Amino acid sequence: MKPSEKFTDQYWERLAARFSGEETTGDEFSGNVSSETEKMLERYWKSAGSEINSEEINVENAWNIIRSKISSEKVHPHQAGVRKSISLYLRIAAAVLLLAALGTVTYVLFDKAVSGSRIIIATGEEEKNREIVLPDGSKVWLNHSSEISYSKNWNRTGRKVTLSGEGYFDIVPDEKNPFSVDAGKAEIKVVGTSFNVITRNLEGEVEVFVESGKVLLADEKGGSILLEPGYIGTTAPGQLNKTLNNNRNYLSWKTSLLVYEGTSLTDVFRDLKRAYNIDISVADSSILDKTITAVFNNDPVETIIRVICTTFNLSYIKDGKHFHLLKN
Repeated sequence: MKPSEKFTDQYWERLAARFSGEETTGDEFSGNVSSETEKMLERYWKSAGSEINSEEINVENAWNIIRSKISSEKVHPHQAGVRKSISLYLRIAAAVLLLAALGTVTYVLFDKAVSGSRIIIATGEEEKNREIVLPDGSKVWLNHSSEISYSKNWNRTGRKVTLSGEGYFDIVPDEKNPFSVDAGKAEIKVVGTSFNVITRNLEGEVEVFVESGKVLLADEKGGSILLEPGYIGTTAPGQLNKTLNNNRNYLSWKTSLLVYEGTSLTDVFRDLKRAYNIDISVADSSILDKTITAVFNNDPVETIIRVICTTFNLSYIKDGKHFHLLKN
């Protein structure tokens, strides 16, 4: 390894992307790391994937395989400095490689080199309602494509988490140590309450719904509003808004319960999109004006679509996560 070589976090991330086939350009690392070093890292990466049984996911075992390879091979003196630099990264590489190969939609990273002493938990497109218990006993449920992170030094740094996506929080009361959520463009502060946070809704705003207790929603400019149970707060550009929630199915993604009483299909499709991460289109706009009375409790989304089609004499075409409804 050349003395001038630097292993930055960005370097590791982009190198991992390249090894996984996600990055195709070849000049990202020029001037920082020698091609010889990159080849050695790629060899360790590939050898780990070939020797780990994907049916038994064990990140520690994956790391042990890679570590044993590094220890057993003779390394040229000029490569000796690489070992220490790559050791923490390779542990993450083994985990990423396994999860990517299996199409796993959930990952947990516990590595200081990448996460800066933070614990990161995330869900993919196909997973929702994943329950996480925080160190103080508070609980969080993540919707699909969401991520939460918090410091390993929970007791010393305070009760603070960072959220991207959507999550429902049930917080253990502690008046001396308030709980806060960093939602990117806004911060949410509570003592003990239950509430839902969307870091980016359809309008690109942070959105908070309070089910119990009180929540303080603050924006980047220092403004804040107090939200009581039943209210939704949003951070529109330059202002904070507060409205009463009139959608009884607001938390259906978490409860898996949808209740409709003379509800338009426009509203039904909006709920289904949020609860099941699907898109619904119609061949005739008049379909959206139809109303339905029904209860769906933990039903597969395609079952719900079939009930709607049967009720209104419709048919549908499915393409991945997209449903297109037509009149018969």
